[in-house]
Amino acid sequence: MLSLTCKTAIKAVIYLASKFESGEKAGIKEIAEYINASEHSIGKILQTLVKGKVINSLKGPTGGFFITAKQINRPVINIVLAIDGKDVFS
Repeated sequence: MLSLTCKTAIKAVIYLASKFESGEKAGIKEIAEYINASEHSIGKILQTLVKGKVINSLKGPTGGFFITAKQINRPVINIVLAIDGKDVFS
């Protein structure tokens, strides 16, 4: 069973993937609002996903979170592994 955090992470990545074609970056507030989650939770989740190289981020006024062409083709299991780890399958 996937954790609530993992399910939220999947929703966030799907939202970022929807912005891939336009090349837009999304902020924490925008993502949290769209997927109906708290900004604090989303911030921690996105930070974990960046560390796991599932998504990317840029700081500054034109910054935000985004997905590259290489990342958009990766399987959902990468999100699960970054958030819950492989022990979720034991």
